[in-house]
Amino acid sequence: MTTSPDSFSTQGVDGVRIVADRLGDPLAPAVVFLHGGGQTRRSWGPSAAAVAERGWQAVTVDFRGHGESDWSKDGDYRVTTFAGDVLEVLRHESDDARQAQADAARRRVLANHTADHRAAELEALLGEARGAVLAQIDGNMS
Repeated sequence: MTTSPDSFSTQGVDGVRIVADRLGDPLAPAVVFLHGGGQTRRSWGPSAAAVAERGWQAVTVDFRGHGESDWSKDGDYRVTTFAGDVLEVLRHESDDARQAQADAARRRVLANHTADHRAAELEALLGEARGAVLAQIDGNMS
């Protein structure tokens, strides 16, 4: 199990570089943490570590224009584009994880600490990520 974040990047919608961290077992089911406006993937550090310690894979994502992810050259920061970027992050898996996915379906849990209306909007847009659940997280993990 990885106890420190393993950073990776992938190409999001329109080639924008999206940066994320992975903690925990890369073959375990993933919990994907999405930050709110004006924040970065690092705001989820303690929560992601707690999830990884409990046997899940934790993935924290910098939305485009946030943290280490690139800015959109054409100013595209629509929720639909954020959702497309997240789908690309979910597709970015190691070869071992791809093999594990071929052997068994993996559940994904998405955690979002932005407004409820945005969470519902993203949930609807992420229908392609079968089995995804979007949950509003308030408080700490203890």
